[in-house]
Amino acid sequence: MYPYRPTYTEEWDADLQRHLRRYWDDKQQMYYRKSRDATTGEWHFFDWLPRRPAAQAKVAAPPLHQQAQASFSRQADLIQGTYTTQNQQVCETLDRAYTVRRSDFFREGTVFSVLFTEAAGNTTRNYNSNISYVRYGQAVYTQIRRFIVVRKKQGFCYACPIYTYGDQATTKPGVRPEEHAIAYSEGKEPRLIDGEAQLSKQPICIIMNVDEHPLTVYSRICFGIHHPIQHNVKVKHLGYVKDSDIARMRGYWKMESGDSEAPTNNPAEATAEATQHTARDHPRPVTTDTDSYIYNAVTNPHCYDPEHNPYGYHPDKTQYCFHPVYNPEGYHSAINSSGYHPESNPHGYHSVRNPYGYHLTNNPHGYHAASNPYGYHPTTSPYAYHPKFNQYGYHYQHSPNGHHPSVNPTAYHPVYNPRTS
Repeated sequence: MYPYRPTYTEEWDADLQRHLRRYWDDKQQMYYRKSRDATTGEWHFFDWLPRRPAAQAKVAAPPLHQQAQASFSRQADLIQGTYTTQNQQVCETLDRAYTVRRSDFFREGTVFSVLFTEAAGNTTRNYNSNISYVRYGQAVYTQIRRFIVVRKKQGFCYACPIYTYGDQATTKPGVRPEEHAIAYSEGKEPRLIDGEAQLSKQPICIIMNVDEHPLTVYSRICFGIHHPIQHNVKVKHLGYVKDSDIARMRGYWKMESGDSEAPTNNPAEATAEATQHTARDHPRPVTTDTDSYIYNAVTNPHCYDPEHNPYGYHPDKTQYCFHPVYNPEGYHSAINSSGYHPESNPHGYHSVRNPYGYHLTNNPHGYHAASNPYGYHPTTSPYAYHPKFNQYGYHYQHSPNGHHPSVNPTAYHPVYNPRTS
C-alpha cells in the first residue's frame, strides 16, 4: 500500500508563468501536473514529473563551461512556428491564449511567452525548463520562455529572453551580470537580490497586461543572447516595454549583439505561411518606402501631418494614432474618438494595450471616465455591468437593476450582495 496523498496541490510557477496543480496517478505510480487555461479557467494536462526519489528530483545544473557557452552565445536556436496551410490550428490546445498573431504584433518592446517541447538531448539548454517523460520513456523539456522583441524583421523577429535562473538572478554560476538588466513590472520597484552585484545596465520597466501577474524580483533580461522567432509561432501576449525605456532596451541589445543581421535559416514555407496569415488578417501594403508615412491628401490622408492631420499615424512620431491599415485601433479625434492613445485617450479600447477600454462598437461595455463611467474594468470599475465578466453589475442603460455599492447597493449580486434586502 502506498501512503495517502492529497487530491492535488496547487502553486504559482514564476518561471513557467502559470498556475499548476500536482496530482498522483496510482496506475502509473507517478505525479503529473495540470495547468489552468487563462481564457476558460479550465485545467488541462501539462506534464508528467520524473519517476525518481524526491532527493534526486532536482535536475542538476550543467557544467560551468556549458553555462558560459550559453551566456556568450549571440544567436540562439531558431524558434519555428507550426502554423501552415496543412496545419491551420492558430491556438495551442493547452492554453488558447497562445495563438498566431499578426506580424505587426512583433514590434519592438512587445513582451510575450512561447510554449514548446523539445527532446532532452546533450545539447538541450535547461534554463526556464521542466523535464518530463513521454511515451517510450523519453525525456523532454516542456518550456515556457518569455521574450522581448528587440528587432522586427520580415516574417520573423529577434527577441531577447527574460530569465530568473531558478530564482538566482545573476548570482547563478556561469551567468555574466554585465549582459543583463533588471526587468520589473510598472508599479513595482526594481531591486537586486541578496548577493547580486550591481548591474551596469539600467532596469527596464514592463507594463504587464491587466490579467497577468507582475514579474518576480528575480527577472532579468539577457541581452547577450537573442532568438530569431518566426511570426507563425503561437505566442501569449504578456505586456510591453514602457515607451520611455524602448531606446535604452534597443541600445543594450545592440551593445551586446553588435546588431547582428546574420542569416537565420528561416524555412521558406514557414516564412511564407506567416506572411500569408498576416496578409489575410491584416492587409498591409507591401512596401518599405519611408515616404509611405508622409501625409498626402489623396494617397495618404490617414498619415501624420502637424497641420493637416495631427492625429494621423506615423510609426515613430505618432504610433498610437489611427490608421485604417497600420493601426485601426488607434485614436483620432474625428475618425475614431474611441480608439486608444496613452495621452489623448488612455481609456479608449485597444485589444492589446487596453482590452477593458471603451469603444462604441468594439467594446461598448468597457470603461471610460467620460463616455462610459459605468463600464466594466477589473480595477477601475469592478462593479459595473459586463455580459461576460460581471453580468449582475450595474449600468444605467444595460443593467439599471444591477448591483453597485454606491449607485444600487441593495441589488442582488452572487459575490458582493448574495442576500438582497
